[in-house]
Amino acid sequence: SIERGERLTESLKQEQFKPVEMRDLAVELMVINKNVLLGVKPQKVSAYMEELLEILRDKEKALLDKISQEGDFDEEDENVVVSYAESLKPKYLK
Repeated sequence: SIERGERLTESLKQEQFKPVEMRDLAVELMVINKNVLLGVKPQKVSAYMEELLEILRDKEKALLDKISQEGDFDEEDENVVVSYAESLKPKYLK
């Protein structure tokens, strides 16, 4: 959908000379594919993703390390990420 495409575009934007780690990109794409961002204004997507990744770095470091090492995640990992993503979403709907 157009709404999903707008959020994907915003999510994939990177600051110059500040590349995104592959594991972070994998998390962002998974959140988009699970339609968690629907309803979040496009101009808030970058801030939402940054906060989500900060939360995951703080609370789920082992999960992010696993994604980095294995280059993949299973359904249980997806559920953990989606749970954090959904809990953060209301803050960015305003």
